[in-house]
Amino acid sequence: MKKWASPHAVFLLRLTQPGVQHLRELRAFEMIFFAGLAVHFLPYIWNQDRFLGHLPTHQVLDVGAWLPATVPNPVLLTLGYLGCLVGILGPSVRVGALLALVAFQSLMSRNSNAIHTLAISQAWNILLLFMVGGGSQWLGRKHPTADVTRGSWTRTLIVYSTILGVFLSALEKLKSGWIEARPMTTLLSFPENHVLRNWAVHSLGHYARGLGFVLTFATLMFELFAPLALTLTASGRALPVLWVCFFAAIGLTFEVPTLFLATYAGASLLFCAGSQHGRGEDELAR
Repeated sequence: MKKWASPHAVFLLRLTQPGVQHLRELRAFEMIFFAGLAVHFLPYIWNQDRFLGHLPTHQVLDVGAWLPATVPNPVLLTLGYLGCLVGILGPSVRVGALLALVAFQSLMSRNSNAIHTLAISQAWNILLLFMVGGGSQWLGRKHPTADVTRGSWTRTLIVYSTILGVFLSALEKLKSGWIEARPMTTLLSFPENHVLRNWAVHSLGHYARGLGFVLTFATLMFELFAPLALTLTASGRALPVLWVCFFAAIGLTFEVPTLFLATYAGASLLFCAGSQHGRGEDELAR
């Protein structure tokens, strides 16, 4: 006799179920994520005077840095990009995450506020999860069972971290009076070279009042209900596709960093399997 299984339990079972297919999806996310991280810190290379060079060494704000301020910036950049390269190529994602986190976090602590974005906090979470749980390792070799299992739990933690971040963002919007403030109306009223991409300024700026209210409401509803729907309903691939479209629309309309898209839109590769129909329901219902 089969027992009823909750949709969330099925979602969790599919995510944690070991399988090489899950490792392929995790490998794809690793490449996208580390590439986005590398692009995010490119301004440090071509404009160090703006981000790092405007304070004497003894005045550098290195509170919370993993490495002391005496370590030269070029060394930190080299270590950070070496970590990204290791993460993209995949021989040891844990080592790549460690190098990237230590180096880039130390750079950011040096009074470089221009690189501090909302996307970077989730990036730190993902790097820590890679350090703890490891990654997909090489796809070309035969995976031992232990590696497959660790990869499944790593992807599960990343999925829940991403979903929870979006849901908490919606709760914060509710608390701060998001609907009453209509921030999207304000954002759509900005001139060129500020918050909006230039095409959006010319195409959407004329409809800022009405469209801004619609986008304000739609953003809150998506961030509030999409995470719940992903974990509590059997949505198939519809919600993962909608998830990608939502964040892609943000990236096309607003001047958000590449890391934001790599982190949030790229995560759809990981929880897509959790929304698929498969043998998870049968196993859980036995």
